[in-house]
Amino acid sequence: MIPMLASQLKQETDWRVIHCEILMDQSHTDTDEAFGHILIVSKHGVSICFGFTSYTNKEIEMHEIRILNADNIEICAHEDDDGEVIPTAYDIADQTNWRKIAINTKYEKVRRKVKSISFNLANEADILYFAQSQKDFSNWVKNKILEEISQKSLS
Repeated sequence: MIPMLASQLKQETDWRVIHCEILMDQSHTDTDEAFGHILIVSKHGVSICFGFTSYTNKEIEMHEIRILNADNIEICAHEDDDGEVIPTAYDIADQTNWRKIAINTKYEKVRRKVKSISFNLANEADILYFAQSQKDFSNWVKNKILEEISQKSLS
């Protein structure tokens, strides 16, 4: 671990959430809780990462936080800092939109199912080209499925 002062951490700028993942949700547990982790990175590559628990009422609880320098070496409180670097990291995290991102990610995981499609580049290049030319491929596919369902129900 490398010691860092809170004032050094405060000098980092442009903090943004670059990763949010739901690790376990209602499909894995008998509760309404979802568990995940967040990674927030500054302009110069300093990272703040932590786990979280999300509840049905959109309440989110942050777990233990870790700070990593740009070389992915964990940061600890500097002896001259009275342990202020960790509370500073919590404050920085709270200034980002991580809670909104976590809620949206949880919603996507719980309420939506993603079906991917693959194309053989050698044999299906023309199909891929057509798919890529659609402005909203997802809605186009949904409309085609609804048309097919409608036709089958009329038959």
